[in-house]
Amino acid sequence: MAFLHVKFPSSWPGWTTPECTLTPLLLTPHDHHTILPVHDKPLTVSVDPTTNADYYSDSPVFRAYFLRSSATSTSASVALKFAMRDDLIDSLVQEASVYTGILGCLQGSVIPYCYGIYAGTMDDGQTVACLALEYWGECLQHPFDRLSVDLRWVYILRTLPRMSKKIIFLLSQISLSKDFASSNNS
Repeated sequence: MAFLHVKFPSSWPGWTTPECTLTPLLLTPHDHHTILPVHDKPLTVSVDPTTNADYYSDSPVFRAYFLRSSATSTSASVALKFAMRDDLIDSLVQEASVYTGILGCLQGSVIPYCYGIYAGTMDDGQTVACLALEYWGECLQHPFDRLSVDLRWVYILRTLPRMSKKIIFLLSQISLSKDFASSNNS
């Protein structure tokens, strides 16, 4: 697994980190994480400067694009979920373990493909983690936690067009929780 090299926009007021290189984390069956030795070239992504995200948040989600060689005309879109506090890093590692564990066989068809979880230190010394996922859906124009529960479910179901009718039916049977985290939406 390669390093993840993230290039941030220079146009964001107050954002002082132009780029960072993060090391892949290994997920064990018990959700512990350790740094892996890496020998591949880094995966480089460029964060979209028009991303509709609060980049001062402790858990921002950015849309970015893999930068490919000049021979490739298109680059894949990716969602980068950052955790900027230790307690959030642990939660993000747990989320990654769900993608790579029990839901691994559903990646790319029912749930976004997981490109991995990475960690490192920003220029200011802050420890961060980043979960890189295939980009699905659209940015919301209003904060997720301010939408009605019904509208939250509409957005969730609209962003999962690849789900079978049976899975959508099962989701509709789940009791509607009012505890949606806005950091889970890109």
